[in-house]
Amino acid sequence: GTTILLTTQYLGEADKLSDNLAVIDRGKIIAEGTPKELKARVGGDVAELHVRDFLDLERASGLIKHLGSDIPHLDHESGRITLPVEGGADVLVDIIRILDKEKVFIEDINLRRPTLDEVFLKLHFLHEFLLILLHEIFLKAQLHAHRTCQSTMNHP
Repeated sequence: GTTILLTTQYLGEADKLSDNLAVIDRGKIIAEGTPKELKARVGGDVAELHVRDFLDLERASGLIKHLGSDIPHLDHESGRITLPVEGGADVLVDIIRILDKEKVFIEDINLRRPTLDEVFLKLHFLHEFLLILLHEIFLKAQLHAHRTCQSTMNHP
């Protein structure tokens, strides 16, 4: 077989052309797998809806955010809410019921798998969070060691 190494910032291109991917952040591989495996790793589906009246965007988001597995993303220019969800099509039914009850009208709604861009962002922020957490643990360990050393020196 033939192996081709493709480096790209265009994750849609990588999704279509690659059998296997390595996600690199700050020069380190933070995840590997097929596009399908990487999408499954971040979990769930994405509910996407457009509200008819852009003034209802914030209210609609507040009404449905409890249905999400993560915080909703609002696009004020297009009137779109993107909400990571678990539970498949049942969640769409719940969204429609809640918004209908509150007289928030939607233009369209769909359920899709996450894009590789969304996968990268989630992996990147998780990687950043873990780096910060490890740094804090390291600093606390250093402080504890310093205090222990000081205590030992002051009370032989």
